[in-house]
Amino acid sequence: MQDPESDGEMLSDEDSFGPAMPPPPPSYPHPDDVPEQNPNKLIRDNSDSPDGDKFRDEYSDDEHQSFLGRGDVEAGSSVASGPNRQDPPQEIDQAVMSEEEGETDDEEDDASYDDDGRGGAGGGGGGDYDDEDTNYMEEDQSVEIPPTSVVQRMVLKESANKTERSRHMTILAAVCCCIFITVILLIVGFATDMFQKETTSVSAVEGPQTVSPPSPAPTANNERASRVRDYIRGIGLDQAAFNEADSPQFRAMSYLSGPEPLGLDPENPEDQLRLKQQFALLAGLWYASPLAWSRYTDGWAREGDECAWEGITCKNITTEQNTTFYVVDSIELPENNLQGMTEEIGLLEHMTYLDLRGNNMAGTIPASMAQLAELEELYLYDNQLQGEWPSDLSGLTSLTILFASHNLFTDDVSKFFAITTLEILILDHNLLVGTLDGVSALQNIERLTLGNNEISGGVVEELASLPSLSVLWLFANQLAGTIPDAIGTMQELKVFDVYDNNLGSGNGLPLVFVNNPKLKVLTLSDNPWGGEIPDEYGNFPVLRALSIENCGLTGSINANLGNLDMLETLRVGENNFEDADFPSFILSMTSLTDLRLNKCNIINGIPTGISALENLQTLYLNNNFMSGNLPDELADMPLSSLDLGYQTFSGQVPTSWANLVNLTDLGLANLGLTGPFPDISRMTELERLDLQGNSFEGGLADGYLSDHPTLTFIDLSNLGLSGPLPDDWDVMVNLEELYLKGNSFSGSIPGTLGSVGTLQILDLSNNDLENAIPDFFDGLTDLESLDLSANKLQGPIPASIGNCLKLQILKVGENYDSVTDAYGITGPLPVEMGALVNMRIFECLDNRIDGQLPTEMGNMKKLERLDVSNNLLTGRVPDSFANMEMLQEFYLQSNDFDANSWPSAVCTITTIQNIVPDCDLQCPTDCCSACNNG
Repeated sequence: MQDPESDGEMLSDEDSFGPAMPPPPPSYPHPDDVPEQNPNKLIRDNSDSPDGDKFRDEYSDDEHQSFLGRGDVEAGSSVASGPNRQDPPQEIDQAVMSEEEGETDDEEDDASYDDDGRGGAGGGGGGDYDDEDTNYMEEDQSVEIPPTSVVQRMVLKESANKTERSRHMTILAAVCCCIFITVILLIVGFATDMFQKETTSVSAVEGPQTVSPPSPAPTANNERASRVRDYIRGIGLDQAAFNEADSPQFRAMSYLSGPEPLGLDPENPEDQLRLKQQFALLAGLWYASPLAWSRYTDGWAREGDECAWEGITCKNITTEQNTTFYVVDSIELPENNLQGMTEEIGLLEHMTYLDLRGNNMAGTIPASMAQLAELEELYLYDNQLQGEWPSDLSGLTSLTILFASHNLFTDDVSKFFAITTLEILILDHNLLVGTLDGVSALQNIERLTLGNNEISGGVVEELASLPSLSVLWLFANQLAGTIPDAIGTMQELKVFDVYDNNLGSGNGLPLVFVNNPKLKVLTLSDNPWGGEIPDEYGNFPVLRALSIENCGLTGSINANLGNLDMLETLRVGENNFEDADFPSFILSMTSLTDLRLNKCNIINGIPTGISALENLQTLYLNNNFMSGNLPDELADMPLSSLDLGYQTFSGQVPTSWANLVNLTDLGLANLGLTGPFPDISRMTELERLDLQGNSFEGGLADGYLSDHPTLTFIDLSNLGLSGPLPDDWDVMVNLEELYLKGNSFSGSIPGTLGSVGTLQILDLSNNDLENAIPDFFDGLTDLESLDLSANKLQGPIPASIGNCLKLQILKVGENYDSVTDAYGITGPLPVEMGALVNMRIFECLDNRIDGQLPTEMGNMKKLERLDVSNNLLTGRVPDSFANMEMLQEFYLQSNDFDANSWPSAVCTITTIQNIVPDCDLQCPTDCCSACNNG
């Protein structure tokens, strides 16, 4: 559990505070690793297994300990012979045998080998081949022997020769037999993946593929198979699923009723538990994922001991009858590409720990999960789970931690208040509704995180009745009203975060927390509190972080804040303070690590002596009215984030700033700076670089950007840069946003940009780029915005644009030069654009696009602005365009559409604000503006 005193690491969100992640899951030892519990090695009978000795080999090491009394071969016994094993025939010629009393020790060994069926006592591996592999070692004894003495001498001589030949044949047969068995084992091994365990694990990592555990061969024991199926059907929680051959339940039942490695007996109470647990794991998780897991796959649907399956930990329990069972205690399968779970997960009634975070799980929470009375910790965050939880969660009587943030749950938040044992409840970033009424039931709660939902009402007074509550996150909801006085007196409260709600209503910042003895983090930003910063805000006894940004505050930045000796984070930006110099009292707050005074109407320059803030790592002074030269002394500070953008500084970037080697964020946008580009060569951790709108001299040096593969954000717009674009983008493996607009770059768009698979925004507009749009969109599947407008591009829009399923903005307009009648996007629009269902803005105006508008574009139901004006389009406006239910602006002028092709249903779209048709179209005047042919 999170250490309550670890608040110093709570600055996890750009606008909020609080521990972002739970502690790592506890590392429980597998019962096999506890010698006093499991002193005996597990020995398994594999005679029924299609994989031969595969399972025994994996458990033969000392590190694999066994459980006693679990339906396996008794400890200390050898592997039993198979049920169909027979001894070889014993018909040996007595006359020959009488002459062979002096045979050698080697011959005795050979005879013993034959008698015991290739391996002596115990049978050994490979005994299943005895019947067919020993027949050729027999001699034909059917010839009748004449009774004369000559014949007898002949017989004796022949017997001697025969004995010698028999000896040689026996040795040869033994060698051949060994070779034959080796070949058979190799064939069986490769056919059953006996030698490919590691390969199986690796292949699962290589990419999505169908999960294909070994399909069980028809069982030789039909009676056992029937009993197993009857037992599993009896315990199944979703009976209808057994009627579907592709259901996880049916597939799990088929596997367990086949030649399952342990041959568990459904009539043995201990084996029943084993079958129940294996069925719950296979049907509940393994077969519930159509695609392969990415890791944690060892043993699943392969090994007979579910406690040895990767990610599974078991424990022993003792019944009132003093019988010991081993039960599943925890499941840890994080970030493993699981896609779902079924009701059968609820069969694991003794499970205390379940960690399925960071997967791709969709669907709803199984109702059976609400009955896991022994479950103590549940981690489901970072999935795609949705809908409502089971109606009654009171059955989770042991649950202390529920971490299910970053999903799509739509429940009423009050439903979770029924889990009265909770100590940590984290449900932020969902779609939860309702109010906080009833929260007082959580009398054990220590951390309550409900941010970024749709919770309404107010901050209820009953929160003050929670005696142990130390962290309260309610940010980004729809809360209104004020903060009750009782909240401020909560004796254990250390973090209070309500940013981005509708609290305050202009009545001023709340005073209820001022004398709270333990409050360390107070986040009130993005609420309409209004008024001035109260003098009392200098009286917090132990406050370490104060965020009051964008609160409609007026007056001045209160100097009493300088009394907060322990303050490390001060965020007061985006308010309406009076014009004033940089607050001088701040220079004495040497504990500060994060200072944000952006958009505070600060005038004049950065004060001398700012380097006295010797611990400062983040400094935001952007969007003020500061001027003068940039000070050298900033280079003496341990800054990691510096933003001074959108002001009127002058001169050059000091060369000493090259020493800011810890910078991850450098913002110098629109400052009017001159001189060379800032030296960033030693800023090896740089992630964000914003230099737009300055007048730097010269161009970009080779490697200026590519030497920083850590960059996620680059804005070099409006810098007067020219020449070809760099061609080494393939090394920018973290880049998400790239803005190069408003320069004079020429030549082609580099194809290496298609290698930047992380790219989300690409803006190359207003340059002199030429030639075709590269067909590189197969690698840009995360792209959300693409602006190539106002260049000199030509050729069609590549059909691969249809792979950018996240694309919301696409602008390729104004590439045609009407003066020179050159350039321009051509060809019909690709039908693949119909796959871009998230598109909000599409502009291709002022080009030479011909053909008809694709009917498939009607799938763009989120489209708000569509501009295809000034092209060569013909034919009809598709009726499917009436599906664009969010369309606001539609521009079609200066094309050559058919006169009677206007779909009247478009006029029924309620969001339409402006339609400018082509003059050939007969669009009703009550729907369309006057036509305009340019």
